[in-house]
Amino acid sequence: MRMYGLKSVEAGKFEVREDDKTVTVPAVITREDVYDYDGMLVYEPAEEIEEATLTARNAWIVENHPAEVIVTKTEDIRGSVAAAVFVEDRIKADLTFFKDRCSSKYLADIKKGRIKSVSIGFFWEPEERKGEFKGKHYDYVMRKIFIDHVAVGSWQGRCAYPVCGVGINGKLKGANPYPNEHSCRLRDPETLDIVGSGERKHNGKTYRVIFGKPKGKPKAGSVEQAYRYPVETWSESEARKHCQAHGGTFEPAKKKEGDVLKNKNQEERREGQPKTDRERFMEHYGLTDEQMDKILKWIGEDIYKLLPERGSGLAQDEGEREKLHEAAKRREEKYGIKFREDKGHLTPPKGYPQDEADYGDPVNYAYPLVPEDRCRNALARWGAFREEYTQPERNIIYARIVGRALKYGITVKYNPELPEAKALPESVKRQLESYESADSLIAKAHMLVEQLKGVG
Repeated sequence: MRMYGLKSVEAGKFEVREDDKTVTVPAVITREDVYDYDGMLVYEPAEEIEEATLTARNAWIVENHPAEVIVTKTEDIRGSVAAAVFVEDRIKADLTFFKDRCSSKYLADIKKGRIKSVSIGFFWEPEERKGEFKGKHYDYVMRKIFIDHVAVGSWQGRCAYPVCGVGINGKLKGANPYPNEHSCRLRDPETLDIVGSGERKHNGKTYRVIFGKPKGKPKAGSVEQAYRYPVETWSESEARKHCQAHGGTFEPAKKKEGDVLKNKNQEERREGQPKTDRERFMEHYGLTDEQMDKILKWIGEDIYKLLPERGSGLAQDEGEREKLHEAAKRREEKYGIKFREDKGHLTPPKGYPQDEADYGDPVNYAYPLVPEDRCRNALARWGAFREEYTQPERNIIYARIVGRALKYGITVKYNPELPEAKALPESVKRQLESYESADSLIAKAHMLVEQLKGVG
């Protein structure tokens, strides 16, 4: 089944070319990787991206994705994609903005780098196939990609900098220490072409893995070039120990002036002493020092009352998971949909709606319905994945998706071949395009009979 998708890419440095009529910035608009599409883990292979390059050429640039899914109004157009080419595993293109079709503020934001992302609107077909790419699991493979348009704005996308974005030339640099990450070098970056990154966990802490391919060998397998450890969750000694265990060369994060004493004190505490309430709160909620300072300024140290009791960590993890499974059972009883251990989510995924009412499948937290774009996507991909559910479950989920779509004012066509469409309440079916009620069909039949009698 043909599907519609949106994929954003975050930009980094803007390199602007300008003349009297246009402003042009180079970009990588998509790249081979595994992406999360509203809970679907989809692998976008290089060969499919290469085939799609033709469809990117001369695609319209818009400021926001059109409500009609494809570009149908000239007033939405801000520019066009030029010189789109496939290079190894990505599409590189020039994004050309027409000055007479862009507001002065929009152009200024582009030229000053305040707008940092592009988002492609495209059609594709899913192939159900499980696998791994660079250590990332996927359940589907993207086929027959057709790019309709490119929206340019300020979102953080699925394919983020430095892998994709405006100003990226496609060749990524190796791992050097950053102020917010410790670095573990496994291979010399000068011997590799860096092709992307992924996330892993060790003892509950997330770290990044930088991947590369031998220079001049784009068809060779990927290898690990470096590890990156966020300083918010990894102390210098913890990161160093992990790096040495993997035979890497460790380099701590660059320290800002004034941070040396603070980091030293944190290291000393973490070598055997309990963490402070501040450290525990920051780690528990994933906060930076700056965010923590603001919270303490607004609320004070009473905020630490939200922390679990010391020493309850492991037991709390096990107890919490049991509670989440119990909550899933209650949702099963409430909605009449079975929780799926292999694909379901016990909690709403990060970055998606947190209210179960905002999902087509609220038991597994699948088919998110907010904002409107996600509801459109749920409606578009329903036919491809409905077989994963029993018919009674399909009736429930489809009714929730259609109901929310109608509230948004989205046009929904009636499909008489879908049993779940037939199961919709009559009051809902009357709002669907191409639906004819039984009364209407009977009236037409009577009219046809009368016409035939007249002919006779």
